[in-house]
This record gives sequence, C-alpha cells and structure tokens, in this order.
Amino acid sequence: MSTNYVRAYRDNPCIERLEDIRSQSEWRECLNVLLPISEEEREAPPHYRIHSCAELTRVFIARPEVVELAMHLDLMLRQGYVERNPRTKQRAELLNSLPATDDEMEKALVVGESLRIISCTLIGYTGVGKSVSSGKILKKYKQKIDHKELGITQIVWLKIEMPSDGGIKQLVLSFCYALEKALGEELPFKVSDSTSTNTLLIIMAKLSAIYSIGLLVVDEVQNLTVRRGNNRENMLNVLQTICNMVHVPLFMIGTMKAQTLFSQEARHARRATAYGSFVWSRLDEGKEWDLMLDTLWQYQWTKKDSALTVEMRQYLHDATQGLMALLPVMLMLAQHRAILTGKEEVSLEILKWVYKQRFQPVHAMLDALRTGNTLKLIQYEDLWLPDFLETVKKEQAYAENVAMTKIKPSNDLPPRRKAALDLARVGYDLRSIEIAIDKAVAKGKTTAAQIIKEARYILENVKPETTSDPDDLRYSQRDTKAAR
Repeated sequence: MSTNYVRAYRDNPCIERLEDIRSQSEWRECLNVLLPISEEEREAPPHYRIHSCAELTRVFIARPEVVELAMHLDLMLRQGYVERNPRTKQRAELLNSLPATDDEMEKALVVGESLRIISCTLIGYTGVGKSVSSGKILKKYKQKIDHKELGITQIVWLKIEMPSDGGIKQLVLSFCYALEKALGEELPFKVSDSTSTNTLLIIMAKLSAIYSIGLLVVDEVQNLTVRRGNNRENMLNVLQTICNMVHVPLFMIGTMKAQTLFSQEARHARRATAYGSFVWSRLDEGKEWDLMLDTLWQYQWTKKDSALTVEMRQYLHDATQGLMALLPVMLMLAQHRAILTGKEEVSLEILKWVYKQRFQPVHAMLDALRTGNTLKLIQYEDLWLPDFLETVKKEQAYAENVAMTKIKPSNDLPPRRKAALDLARVGYDLRSIEIAIDKAVAKGKTTAAQIIKEARYILENVKPETTSDPDDLRYSQRDTKAAR
C-alpha cells in the first residue's frame, strides 16, 4: 500500500481504502481517453460515418495542468482525513463538538471567520475544461465506500453546483440531494424549504461528519456574484466555516467572474487559496496546442486523408481562440460538412464555413478574446482575466516543468492508413501518396514503417533514414500486423 510511505496516513481506513497514490505518469495514463480508430467505420455509408464523428468529443487528453490538479486534489483529499481517523476517538469527538442549536451555529460562524481550511480554487475561461477535467479526476475514486467492520459509510467526494441565486438554503438542499444520490438511499434527516437556515447548516455539518465526506467540490461558484454586499460574503463564510468545522477540504470552481468574490475581501482570498489556486487560460499556439491538435486530427472518418496544413493550423487556433472545448466540435462539424457535400476531405474552406455557419452563437465571445477590447471583455466577464489573478500563475511553475510526451490515440489503425497519415502530414499530394503506397505494398512491404520508407523513396527518389521515433504513431506496436 502506498500509505505505508506516509506516516500520517497509516492505520487510517478512510485513507487506506482509497486508490494508491498515483505518479504523474500514472495519472496521465488513467485520465487519457483515446478511443480506438477503426478502418471499418471509415468504410461505412456516409450517414453512419457522421455519427462516428461524435467520437471526437469524447476524446480527452490529460494536459500537464490537469495532471497537476489531479495530484493536488489527491493530496487535499488524504490530508482532510488525517484528523478524522474512525479507528481513534477523533470521529466521536468531532461529532460531539458540532453545534446542536441555532445559537451555537451562529457563534460557530463568527469564530469560523478567522480560521483557515484545506481549500483551493480553480478559475478559468469558459471552455478551458475546468468542470470536465475535475469530473474525470473525481471519477477515478470510488465515491462510496462501506466500512462494515466499523459500521460507517464513507463518501469520498461530493460535487454540487452553486445555486443560480447564490442562496444558502438552496446550497444546503443541493448538498443533501447530492448526498442522497451518492448513498443511493434517503438521508436520516429530513430537509425542506421551510427548514430554517441555521438548522440546515447544522444538518449539513452533521451529515459531512457522519459520512466522512472526503472532498466537497462546489462548481459554478461565480453564481455568488448575483448576491450583493454582506449576503455574498456571508455565503462564502458559511461555506468555508462548515468545511473547517468538520475538516472537509473545499474545492471551488468558477469562471473569471468569480474573481470579484476573492478580490474584495482579503480574508476570503486567503481562505479560499489556503492550499493554492489554479488559473487556467487558453492555449497559445505552440507545442501543447500542436500536441492536442495532432492527436485529434488523427480521428478521421472521411474517405480521403485530410492533410493538416500550416494555414489550417493557424486558422483552427484563431477560430477557437485556444479553447479546448471548441476544437473537437469544430473538427467534428468539419467532417460532417466534408461527408455531406461529398468532398470527403476537410479543407481550409470547410473550416471557414463551419466557423461562419455553425459557430455563430460564440462569435461575440471569440471576438472579445481575439481583439482584447476592454469594453467587449466587460460584456463577457467570464472571459476576463483580471490582473490580480496573474500573480497566482506563479504558483503553477510545477506545471511548466512537467514533460510533454507524444500521445498515441490508438494502435488500431492499419499500416496503410498510418503511412498515409504520416505522408499527408508532411505535405505530399494525396493521389501521389496512394500510388506510392500501392507500389510499396506490391513490393512486399507490410508494416507502416516499411511502407513509409519505401513510399518516401518512391516520392522523393531519396532513401529515407533508417532510424525511427518509437513514440511516433506510425511506428506503434501494431506495425507488425499485415497491411490490410
């Protein structure tokens, strides 16, 4: 067990029953969702291939910042259990110390204003993958663990959304509904809209302790901005105090609009970032963007292999403004258009058509990012990165040092297709590629590496290098299979 290496984690069943502590590479491997690519799908009728294109939106690539977040949440989760060991008196003492009356809860909220908790925030542009990434990380843990020998049930994590009106009652009710769903049964306490606010908070605190909740995740925290003055600050204080009271780590997720919650009150900023803050921005053109684009580009269901030109790379970044939520959608819609028009090949012209005709709802948002016009950015507050958050980026030096590695989406591509993708990526004419590959196969070349070497010799009349990159898709483990 990996807990043996950390003294504070030993003999604590709430920690021992969690998955082993993962390394960077292990997190990256378990988070990546790289679906198989089947040649059979590509040969299907057009109306079937259009449905296959939806696979693009299911691909998930664990970028360095996602891996860093996963390791950080894992640390928070385990640290939150250190002082809640059910094998010691800690659990009973915690339950006995919780407020039992409205007056006691009122006093606890006042005291809680000065206390620090295990908490962190994730703030970023709309479309950078905050909720999706955190959701995939959480799903790597079993949410409910029954400790029959101890007679307790442990809820490892609980994710709720901040109510649209930012109200305390609705937050607690959302908490209770989410907990019932995680447990698969009704709660021992009944709550309703008529229950007083302090009573609801007492119930929330008791439930958090009884079910040993490991991490409370509150998404859409920017919804608090609809509340004014003290109401907003009281809500933050309530949320942070409850988590502190029962030693439950708090993870808050929000768009750039959430910055106002922490910039106006220094104490809230300190408490919300007690365990660090994360600011996710758009991807600039560069190595990481190219890695994402190259991986997604290999998922093609058009009859022809579409070559990714320099102009297309530049246009895709400009059209999506580096928002990863938009890139797979644009590539999916471009393939739809290519298939429906019978062109069977994604081109720059098709990409421009998709942006003009299918991306109209987000044109204003993208223009605001593209131009950097202050007045426009104010209209789209979720996209505005205030200066005060720039300093938080310094905490993320770790992410910049995580090595980028090539990602292979699948080993299921046949050698001919792997060879065609490689040669098309270099920029050869597709018709010439097809002829060269036919000749290479006719000469008995069977693996992708062999076909590429022979085809390049035919295309260039120059013998290619004999070495290969073991991480390159074209030299994958399936190269030993015969060409189809």
